[in-house]
Amino acid sequence: MAVNIISATDTATTDWSGGQTTQLYISPQDADYKKRTFKLRLSSATVTADKSAFTKLKNIDRILMTLQSN
Repeated sequence: MAVNIISATDTATTDWSGGQTTQLYISPQDADYKKRTFKLRLSSATVTADKSAFTKLKNIDRILMTLQSN
C-alpha cells in the first residue's frame, strides 16, 4: 500500500456552520467530499458555535470524538 504524507500547508480547510474543518486524508486520492465519492475520510473540525449540527451523511458510517474540550 502506498502512503502519501502531506504537510499542513497542503490540507484543505473550509468553513461549516459550526466552525472550520480540515481534511487530513481522503481515499481514493481523487475522491470528492461534496460528491460523496470517498471510501474513507479523516478530518479535524473546530466547533466555535454554541449550538450546531454536523452534516448528515446518508449511508456513511461516522465516528466522532472530542480531542479537546473547554
